Amino acid sequence: MLLSGDGTSAPGGAPLCHLLLSGGEARSGHFDSRSLPWSTSCSLRFRGLATDVVHISLFNYKLNCGAVLLCVFLETGEATLECGQCPSSRPSLYPRSPIRFCLHVQFCTSLVKVEPLKRLCALFLVIRSLPSCHSALQVFDGAAGNASKVVRLICSPVIRHAQDSSGRFLEQLSFVSSGSLMTLLLRRSTAPSAPADEEFVDGAYHFHDEQVEGTLRPSTLCDADHYGLSSPPEGSITDPGSRPLFWNVEGPLRCVERFVPSTNQSVTLTVTRLLRQGSEPECHTQCGDGGCRCVSGGALPLLQMDHLLILSHSGQTLACLCGDFQQEWLPISVRSWSALRVIYSLSHHTWTTKGFAFTAMYAFNTDEGCGHNILTTTTGETRSVKLSVNALKLNHFYHLDCSWLLNAKMEGQLSLEMETNQNRPCSAWNLSVLYQESDTSDETGDLVHTFCPRDIVKSYSLPWRLGTVLLRLRAMTRTLPDYVLRWRSQSVFANTRVSGPTTAPEQSAACYSALATYKILSALSLLVLVVNC
Repeated sequence: MLLSGDGTSAPGGAPLCHLLLSGGEARSGHFDSRSLPWSTSCSLRFRGLATDVVHISLFNYKLNCGAVLLCVFLETGEATLECGQCPSSRPSLYPRSPIRFCLHVQFCTSLVKVEPLKRLCALFLVIRSLPSCHSALQVFDGAAGNASKVVRLICSPVIRHAQDSSGRFLEQLSFVSSGSLMTLLLRRSTAPSAPADEEFVDGAYHFHDEQVEGTLRPSTLCDADHYGLSSPPEGSITDPGSRPLFWNVEGPLRCVERFVPSTNQSVTLTVTRLLRQGSEPECHTQCGDGGCRCVSGGALPLLQMDHLLILSHSGQTLACLCGDFQQEWLPISVRSWSALRVIYSLSHHTWTTKGFAFTAMYAFNTDEGCGHNILTTTTGETRSVKLSVNALKLNHFYHLDCSWLLNAKMEGQLSLEMETNQNRPCSAWNLSVLYQESDTSDETGDLVHTFCPRDIVKSYSLPWRLGTVLLRLRAMTRTLPDYVLRWRSQSVFANTRVSGPTTAPEQSAACYSALATYKILSALSLLVLVVNC
């Protein structure tokens, strides 16, 4: 921190009021202009590192309107007190009334008590104030002085308190810079006559390293995005904890961290620490093959209970932790080939009761496991990806949302074959066949068939020139899906077009036996006919 004012003077002998806070020193803290030497112009500069943005929250500020002339006129005359700053012309309503009192007061301060007059019959007030914005607070996205960089101008007269009269904190007023520098410029009209009359601003700051902590979302307190192409391959996230920015946050608190893998990437989130969650009997955690979920035993909705969520890009809950969580279940991890969100949610946050603590590790992995694929060949196959698995814990889950779009321009009839060696429920993973009337790239359509792992193998012959066909894999399971998907498009004659799925060989032994018996009987009948001839 650099404080100017020791031995340096502004024109007129007044000390400079300048504060420089550097991201290379304290990463967060409080600031208060009243800790600096008084000057009509006070500058507070926040300079972060090259990859930082500056996050500032204003707690309290006070801007007076400047000197105000208050004149009191009496109906009956007495000796006039000389006051050259009062209006020379008297109100026409009381032309004979001399000026009795001439006081200098200020708005935004306690009013001066005036002794009651013995012979007061009528009273007339004349108030002459300085123009608005004589005192002002400017917030610059960058260095001060550039008018195009002003993101907020706060004019006098105004007072802002962090808390209302009942002691409850008001809504935050915060700003985020686009670069590594932000400046507050406080312009004041006159020197205060008492410490309580001083114009000031105070608040908190935080230097947010976007390369490590993610890209901070505008107009949010703690939401950030982590992109696979620009973020470190590995990192960690934690609860907000004791950051001074949260000093005046009272009520529900929700922080969202989003992780977006690029093409040929997956992201792994691992919750390694979870401490001091509420022991509300209304909510507890259950973990199974399909992930961990929050189970509410009461009437309260989940939003009114402290919890930690991991959601897919479509909003599907992959893991939910709440209540009396069992530490032996940790670590809990999810690996996904699409975007994931971690939501830290508190029903009621205060500075003294900050909520539960957690730590999660993230890693962006390079692989080709999933994604949205467009297939243009008339014949082909795709197989599930093989990943190296090293000593994974019990609660490690795979989340996949993959799709293959078969070109609608394929001529003829499309045949599909799906095969797996896993005997898993359909809720663990499944392959869906959808079709669309038009050739579009979105991932919606009418459901035709669903392949479940317990089907083992299944073939589908779709109607001739059905249109765009979309194959979609969805999975949330401890075991990585193992499958083979084959397709073939061929020209057929009208009388040979078929449709509908054919049953799997393992599931149609009776059908094959009946067909074989029928063929044998047919052969014997033909042999008897030949002998008789």
